[in-house]
Amino acid sequence: TIHFLISSRTISSELIESWKRNKDVHEATKGALVGDTSAMIDLASWYYYGCRGLSKDMAKSMEWYKKAANLGCTSAMVALSKHFLLVKDGQHCNQATGIYYLTEAANKGDASAALMLGTSFLRGENGVSRDFMLAQKWLKYAEGVSGDTDAPSGVAMLARFLLARLSNAC
Repeated sequence: TIHFLISSRTISSELIESWKRNKDVHEATKGALVGDTSAMIDLASWYYYGCRGLSKDMAKSMEWYKKAANLGCTSAMVALSKHFLLVKDGQHCNQATGIYYLTEAANKGDASAALMLGTSFLRGENGVSRDFMLAQKWLKYAEGVSGDTDAPSGVAMLARFLLARLSNAC
């Protein structure tokens, strides 16, 4: 019946959009509850930004990111690390937890996490001391993981650039 009403344009476009949003949220919730990490990421980002008819809710967003991270989803780990490393009201949320999630994601092969770790050690930011050896280790890892193709990614190019600056500084 719903499909007929939509295809025949019997109901308003606002009602159609509302139905689609609710359907997306319902399907994502159903998938997330059975362990679909992509669905968990969708819900987490929708709660984070207040999209798809959901109210902005940082606690629910973090809950879904943590569930996906606990299932080994590196993009959820990176998202969590960014949350914990962001400055709020002049104070860092929890840098140790942020670095933990970054390290977990990098160790599982996430090039962007390795790049962020390398940059943190290079600059002595995010609760870690400046350490050129660790910066070089993580930047090389980021370059290698993301630069295996004929056309290197932006992560690989940035890692290569930072490695060149690092070797010039030493």
